[in-house]
Order: sequence, then C-alpha cells, then structure tokens
Amino acid sequence: MDGKLTREERQDLIARLQFYFQKERDEELGDLAAALLVDFLEREVGPYFHNQGVRAAKAELTRVFDAVGDALDVLERRPKKR
Repeated sequence: MDGKLTREERQDLIARLQFYFQKERDEELGDLAAALLVDFLEREVGPYFHNQGVRAAKAELTRVFDAVGDALDVLERRPKKR
C-alpha cells in the first residue's frame, strides 16, 4: 500500500471540502483549488494521521498479545513434586 488516496476517495474528499467551504465559510471552492488542497492535506497533514493510526494499532496489538500471553501462562504445567 502506497498511502495514496484512491480516485474515488479523492473525488469524495474534494466534494466534502467544497461542501464545507460553502456551508461553513460561505465560499465557493473550485475544483482546482479543492484538488490542490487535497494534495496539500495528503502530503503535509496525512502523515500525522497515519502515525496516529500506527500508534493505535500498536497499542491494540500489544493489548491482544498480552492477553494471549496471560492465557498461555494459565496453560503452563508444573512438574509433580516427589
């Protein structure tokens, strides 16, 4: 995975930005301006959200592996005392 948006995701994001600018700022954002804003967000802001996702995934995997480790500890057998 190269981290780039699909064509459909890109088009959806452009439409969402245009809607946001119209509704919240009462400004019309043209197709080119919206596309350039998407490029900027993908290049400059995207890595922050990517890294946040990686940290969240790491924390969740750590929690799951710790639970598996605990479950395996329960299965350990001790030799009988003589």
